[in-house]
Amino acid sequence: MRAAVGIFLRIAFRFYYRRVYVRDEALVPAEGPLLLVANHPNSLVDPALLIHILRRPVHFGARHRLFETPLGPILTALGVIPIVRLQDDPRSMRRNLDSIEVYANFLEQGRATAIFPEGLSQDSLQLAPVKNGAARIALRAEAGRDFRLGLHVVPVGLQFEPRRRFRGEAFVRFGQPLSVTDLATLHRERPRDALRELSGRIGKALTGLTVHVESIDRAWLVDRLSEVYFRRALGTGLLGTGRSGLHGELRYRMAVCLNYFSGTDSEVVDQVERSLRRYDRLLKAAGVGSRLVEEPAYLLPGILAPVQAVIEIVVGFLPAVAGLVTGGVPYLLTRHMARYLASRNRHMPSLSIIHILIGALAFPLAYVAEILLVWRLLGTRAAGVFAILLVPAGLFALWFVRRVRKLAVHVSGRLASWLRLDEVARVRQAQRELLVLMDRVRARYLGEVFGIRPVG
Repeated sequence: MRAAVGIFLRIAFRFYYRRVYVRDEALVPAEGPLLLVANHPNSLVDPALLIHILRRPVHFGARHRLFETPLGPILTALGVIPIVRLQDDPRSMRRNLDSIEVYANFLEQGRATAIFPEGLSQDSLQLAPVKNGAARIALRAEAGRDFRLGLHVVPVGLQFEPRRRFRGEAFVRFGQPLSVTDLATLHRERPRDALRELSGRIGKALTGLTVHVESIDRAWLVDRLSEVYFRRALGTGLLGTGRSGLHGELRYRMAVCLNYFSGTDSEVVDQVERSLRRYDRLLKAAGVGSRLVEEPAYLLPGILAPVQAVIEIVVGFLPAVAGLVTGGVPYLLTRHMARYLASRNRHMPSLSIIHILIGALAFPLAYVAEILLVWRLLGTRAAGVFAILLVPAGLFALWFVRRVRKLAVHVSGRLASWLRLDEVARVRQAQRELLVLMDRVRARYLGEVFGIRPVG
């Protein structure tokens, strides 16, 4: 069953996500006791994504009420550990002692386990307070072997850009294993202090691997600055990052950088915020959409832009229609069914996994039916060609629809900006000043943290 689930998830994730980026997977040991501690931004997608990535079986924890559903036997067969949360049933919290024992037994057997120490699924730009469950499990397992077990506690940062979008991107960042054996003496003398110390280490590690801001009031600043700086980052690049996955990586780096200066020199963050607010005020006064000046349009300059837009639409229209006809039905069916089931369950964080599971069934069934129909009408050769082009046509149609929307925004925006040249000029000047300021902040951050000085 585990092998079947793994194959199913690999197929589903390869189709649902445009790409999954994994950093420092080598930090995960291939054998021996392992406890993964991860943030929890996307409900059931999070454990499914780790199952998809990791090459060794992992035992996860799950809300005990899931075992009362039709999924219960499957979860039990996969070795999932039931966990009782305080908000679910305060009277049954003692059952968590049994869960900790199950975790500890798995670890003493040298198996891999995982837990989400936030205790809830949420995609806020601020990590929820880390609960003590993960630390209890690690200390219980090590104490059972007199702190000679050799347990690896590996933090994992998960990020989705955007969280609920077909053909989006997922990021998985593994951190350095956390030390547990050095807490042996403290655990024997003051176990509560050892528990707090290890929980603190887990929380600190996760904040460094996730898109996390120390002050939730400035969460908007991370998103807005990432949008403004995106085109600049396309040209200059990010340290250790290529063009692919740049938006998600930029958002993560922006949060890390702002957290650094919030703690060392808050005036830097205040200055950037003032410059951004001024730029946004001028942008609003000019009546120009932010996408026009911040997004790369890949359009020719001046009057050539509408000509290019018309050529792209004419050339891509027929292939896009073919993709919409063949892929539109399963795409819409998947989206509407996922939203309907999620609304019935009143559990919106599960929308993504429902979307993935329904799509993994709806698309193959629809494609097989379409191939059989072409085979009946046009013969074997036509059905073979149709089958080869089926998936690329659907993906092209999705890209084409998004491209047409972008063309409409940029072409109409350019035409409108020609009527307000002075206002747009002030917006451009404020944008340049903001980017220069952000370049200086970036250079200072690289110098102070990594010792990298700008050339020239």
